[in-house]
Amino acid sequence: MKIAIASKNPNKVEAIKQIFEFYFPNSEFASFNIQPSGTNQPIGKDQTIELAIERVNLLKAETKADFYVAIESGFYEDEFGAYSFGVCIISDSQGKISKVSGDVDILPEDLAILIKNGVEMGPAVDEIFGTKNIKQKGGLISILTKNLITREDDNRNLVIKAITPWLAKDLEEVENDLEDDEL
Repeated sequence: MKIAIASKNPNKVEAIKQIFEFYFPNSEFASFNIQPSGTNQPIGKDQTIELAIERVNLLKAETKADFYVAIESGFYEDEFGAYSFGVCIISDSQGKISKVSGDVDILPEDLAILIKNGVEMGPAVDEIFGTKNIKQKGGLISILTKNLITREDDNRNLVIKAITPWLAKDLEEVENDLEDDEL
């Protein structure tokens, strides 16, 4: 089984590999530096989802695979503060698509200001916290949680949730799996 990944970011690539290898052993992986036409830092859920879908579509035009996977980080604000979150889109070669979002992180105010002014999250975090290329390391969440949670952890959780439509064909299959396995 061939898995095409719409990123060369090690956090995203490793998370995707770990989950697909767990569920589909002996998978083959190819990662691509996919550059969508829009912004590098999407604002709001809709723009983040659109950017992830665009990455998957560009990936499909680039290569043939059984699965196409994109993870995108977004930013939004509400009356309580500013947040980052992730979106994972998985599409198979038949056109079936799964979309999930989650892992919301509360952002420090000075970081939110930079992002609102057009600075991409990774460079903004590097500027505020004095890190170097944090987006390809532990990510902001590793700083905020003192490495208890990393960006790879967040990405892995997104992929697990997004892959579920291909794991259980119907409720009976899920019930049979639960009976066979210890919880």
